[in-house]
Amino acid sequence: MDSRRAVATQGAEASTGGTNSTRQLSGGSNEEPPSKRARSSDDRVPEGPASMRHLLNPETSVPGGGSNDAAPANFSSEMCEMKAPQHTERSYVQEVKSNSLPTTAISPHQIFGEGQVPVMRTESLVQGSLALIDIIESPTADATPRKTFARKTIPASRVQNARGFLEALEANKSLRHQHLVTVLLTYEEVDPQNHNYGIIMDPVAQGNLKDYLEEVIDSGKYMEPDTRMSLRKWFGCLASALAYIHAKDIRHENIQPSNILVKDSDVFFTFFGVSKYFRGDDIPGGTTSGPDAQPGTYVAPEVESTRPPDFKADIFSLGCVYLELLATLAGKYRKGFAQWRSKQTSSDIQIYLGQLSVYLECGQDKSSSEFYQRMVKVCSQMLEDNPSIRPSAFMIAKSVLEVQQRSPESDCDCMIPWFSSGDCTITMKLSGLNIAKLRTKSKNMGFGSFRLPLR
Repeated sequence: MDSRRAVATQGAEASTGGTNSTRQLSGGSNEEPPSKRARSSDDRVPEGPASMRHLLNPETSVPGGGSNDAAPANFSSEMCEMKAPQHTERSYVQEVKSNSLPTTAISPHQIFGEGQVPVMRTESLVQGSLALIDIIESPTADATPRKTFARKTIPASRVQNARGFLEALEANKSLRHQHLVTVLLTYEEVDPQNHNYGIIMDPVAQGNLKDYLEEVIDSGKYMEPDTRMSLRKWFGCLASALAYIHAKDIRHENIQPSNILVKDSDVFFTFFGVSKYFRGDDIPGGTTSGPDAQPGTYVAPEVESTRPPDFKADIFSLGCVYLELLATLAGKYRKGFAQWRSKQTSSDIQIYLGQLSVYLECGQDKSSSEFYQRMVKVCSQMLEDNPSIRPSAFMIAKSVLEVQQRSPESDCDCMIPWFSSGDCTITMKLSGLNIAKLRTKSKNMGFGSFRLPLR
């Protein structure tokens, strides 16, 4: 890594890529709580296990999530650089596995009776045939602001393999990455009439990527600098998250825009690996919607045959998402684009990518033109019918990182800790006068943003 900007706080320099008109959909948030309202005796939060109250306490950091302390006042992220050797794919996988979240930091699955879940519902977001999505508040012992989370409630009658379903959720709870929805808690609520599964998540998003792309095209906002900066940044964010998942030996198996959440200028993969445990045609559309209308649209060709899926099937699905991002940046994305793309041959897609490249490079500066050329090439490889030709998620993320170094305004600090290996030299320039150098070990893989303390 030749030169990297160290970002002091997560998303501190990111411009907002969403819109005010986008409806808040699911996931949890550190945003200011909803306006206070008078609470009746019926609103009282019921007592629950201490572990749950501790987990959802706003003063308690998310397990493995890193500190939320503000950066020192004299810290200037604009003046910081980091130089470090890059990981090989093998060393990257080893480091991810060596930084697993301790089992003691993962809240166990819990079972409650009717009305015993110690959270307060504040707003219903989506009521689908499969699940209810709502916003909840955490209990607090004093007047401190309540933290909000998203909750997905799934009727047990929809689950055909409860054991496999719970094992998949446990795997999700062990993951911590800046662009993965954090599954904080799972539980069951059992009463004589109903039996539901609850999944509490963070953050509360404003919508999903599918709706976002349609909105920015319809409104013309895809031409605005802030929107374009976010769209370009998300190539690296999604690749970084998928590389982390694959390094954990986990396949996503359901990558599509409706399963990618958008909050401000960030994107998040929703929890995954659970769709196989639902009855019939019930396929959860992430944390923001009910069943997907076109579940096979983003599926790799080999998955539709008798060949068992592997990690390269996820690469094809992410390539489909990349194609939609590129089409949006070129102003060519439309509703029904995914269905149109799924009916094209591999040769047709390669031709279309060539056409997009012409639109994207028109009138661009050198760094932007180079970025689009690289992304078109990477997307072309990801959409190959032959899985062996597709690059790994690590190589995709590394390719994005290399080209984003030339236009750092569109990169994300999620890329910094993932691609430094072992000891690294960090150079901090303070107001252009003082220079401090230190040796450090990359130890916070996937556990929040890369933070430089100044004394």
